[in-house]
Amino acid sequence: MGQSGNQAAGPVKQEYDLTAGSIDRISYMIEKFLMFRKVELSNRLRIRLSFEEALLRLRDHLGEEMRVLLEMGVHFRRAFIRITVKGESWNPLAKTDDLGYWAEGMLSSVGMIPTYSYRQGKNEITLYLKRDRMNPALSLVISAVLGILLGMLVDFVLPPGMRNALLVHILQPIQEAYFRILNMIAGPIVFLTVLSAVCGVGSVTLQTSSVRALVSRVLILCGLLTAVLCAISLVIFPLQMGYTNVTGGLVEDLLEFFLEFIPGDILTPFINGDSSQLILLAFLLGNGVLAADTQVDGFVHVISQAGTVGTTLMDWISRLSPIFVTVLLILGFQGRIFPVLLGLWKPLLLFVIFNGLVLTVRVLYLSSSLIVSLRVMFKKLKEPFMAALSSFSVDAAFGDCQESCEELGMDRKYVQQALPIGLLCYMPSSTFALLIVTVYAARCYEIEINAVWILMLVFLAVVLQAASPPIAGGNMTAYAAIFLRLGIPTGALTIALIADIIVNLVISPLNQTLLQLEMLKEADSTGFLDRNTLYSENIKVGF
Repeated sequence: MGQSGNQAAGPVKQEYDLTAGSIDRISYMIEKFLMFRKVELSNRLRIRLSFEEALLRLRDHLGEEMRVLLEMGVHFRRAFIRITVKGESWNPLAKTDDLGYWAEGMLSSVGMIPTYSYRQGKNEITLYLKRDRMNPALSLVISAVLGILLGMLVDFVLPPGMRNALLVHILQPIQEAYFRILNMIAGPIVFLTVLSAVCGVGSVTLQTSSVRALVSRVLILCGLLTAVLCAISLVIFPLQMGYTNVTGGLVEDLLEFFLEFIPGDILTPFINGDSSQLILLAFLLGNGVLAADTQVDGFVHVISQAGTVGTTLMDWISRLSPIFVTVLLILGFQGRIFPVLLGLWKPLLLFVIFNGLVLTVRVLYLSSSLIVSLRVMFKKLKEPFMAALSSFSVDAAFGDCQESCEELGMDRKYVQQALPIGLLCYMPSSTFALLIVTVYAARCYEIEINAVWILMLVFLAVVLQAASPPIAGGNMTAYAAIFLRLGIPTGALTIALIADIIVNLVISPLNQTLLQLEMLKEADSTGFLDRNTLYSENIKVGF
């Protein structure tokens, strides 16, 4: 029917008519290109059908006599697909999925859905695939191994004078620069991501009650589980309680907790990097935008890009992290931090045990309440779990996860709306890791705490993860923000960085599977669950 896979994979720039035959031809070319780029099957189907639907809509609106330009290739090391049609401005992607800015931004950023633009009299629909690069989590692991080996080499091979010069004049300044970058960038990222989250989730939940119910469910559940974990962590890693006013009691502690959120002016939170106050400002501004609705459409579009800016900044941090992992571990051999790193097995063991308990309890509860066998549930959850585990990413496993949700009996429209939102705002395992490592770091540095400190810890752990895109290495901005707010020294970021590398090996599949279980429960509660499909063992749903 046309060109070979290799031909389709190379740079393509070809015009076609907007006829049914040409649309089939373009779909075929796109499919070949995606195959060559080794895009996972279910993701390939989603992308191809998105372009096909857009072309059919353009044909129906503009007519078959219009010409469409198909371009495929690589731009700045990033593969892209673009179709261009001259004519009046008309968006064929408008309101096709009703996902909202935030969810659509997430899917387009990972190369799952195309985006529309109108430039110089041309309608353009473009999709950029993810850049080809080593998996971030794997690169962090390699950097950690390299840091240990180089640390041993510096410690045992270099003469004292040369070793001290290397440490004092080169490596320590690099470490300080990294910590300063984290502290500088943490505040803006918190503000941008929370603002984008409030507007994005709000825009979807205002229209879709099922997604609103799911978001409420997962945030409340995550908060409760985090509070329980906090109590357990403080028992295992006890901290010294500071002075509290016994006359005021709990009421005064609660008032002080809420007062901590109110800034004296709008600039101070940005200057000081106060994450709690930045969260409040972002929350108020986001809800103000939602209340204004169509009166501020332009501003809404600007805010929808704020999350992209925050994600980009996080991605930069994740790209820098492997370098600094190596540097920090070399320095760890020469200072007191290395024995502390060796003690990380305790918080990491707590992380594994708590996640295992939560996952086991939720699976058993749903199996019992939905009257479905554990074997069937494991069978349908296994493929996306293994895909996320092998890739260290929910992005790469998105297609498998969506397919699995439908095999579990969830309505397709419900999955299309709820899954992207859920993957972003419900990251329980990431929240658990952030809390446990923070308590452990506070223990290592003998931080004095009180009731307000504990409340702030639980609140920030939940909110910072709910507003943070799942990027390997990007969690360091959350650690920087929470450490600064809770008075934990910057040097403790070394502990957080190493712990983050280890937990990132399993966080993606755990977050994804726990979300699927909550989506399953909510689908049953809202009437979006087909139990016959859930009980069936031999079903394969395509897109």
